[in-house]
Amino acid sequence: MNVGFFYISNHGIPQEIIDKVLSAMKVYFSLPLETKMKLYHKAVGNFKGYEPLGDLHEGFTIGWEELMPKENNEKRVNDGAMAGANVWPLEPAGFREACLNY
Repeated sequence: MNVGFFYISNHGIPQEIIDKVLSAMKVYFSLPLETKMKLYHKAVGNFKGYEPLGDLHEGFTIGWEELMPKENNEKRVNDGAMAGANVWPLEPAGFREACLNY
């Protein structure tokens, strides 16, 4: 309660899935700033994408998305400002899949 962190155990996410998303994140965050800023979260209408270094961390925000989109899947229109499609970097290859599988 004093620090703001917690651990979740017995979550059922296979270690291979965790390793793949961590690897994709390490590669992505090692890219040059100008590459990452192409998906700057404040330039995207729904605040998804890259968050540059601030408060001693940087991030990449995504929302729920099916790995394999369903046919005729209507977007939820009443989800507020964060509704809408995710944005995905072109590199590293497999970034989207690693995130969504996780």
